[in-house]
Amino acid sequence: MNDTAGPPTLARLGKFAALILLACLCAGTAAAESNSAPVDYASQIKPILAEKCYSCHGRLKQESDLRLETRSLMIAGGVLDTESPADSELLVRVTSTDSELRMPPADEGAALKADEIALLRSWITQGAVAPVESIPASPSEHWAFRKVVRPVVPH
Repeated sequence: MNDTAGPPTLARLGKFAALILLACLCAGTAAAESNSAPVDYASQIKPILAEKCYSCHGRLKQESDLRLETRSLMIAGGVLDTESPADSELLVRVTSTDSELRMPPADEGAALKADEIALLRSWITQGAVAPVESIPASPSEHWAFRKVVRPVVPH
């Protein structure tokens, strides 16, 4: 006799509910694992900072004397706290709902998206691992902007 004919039985509904529950648990585990995956600074974090932050906190312009091009500059600027990620000024500013504190400012660009904030949070929580980078020179250090000095003429 065919077991699939007729109205659903309690046994079949129970099996269906168990399968749904198992699928939900597996999906939740996969989501949790994806959140704990290592965040790559070069391919995931640096592009966000370049798009949203460098125009005001890069080598050409340093609002509040803050540069964000390298991990060492972020630490020196006091905006990166790997000991207490929630206290990192970088996260505080990009998640702020206060228009006076939020970065980037509304008139300078769109706020970071939720997934970008989640990436920053994960990166900082994971220790803000980044390769050692040389600090880009300020354009004012270029030879064309230095004072012209007459060289000493040899005798």
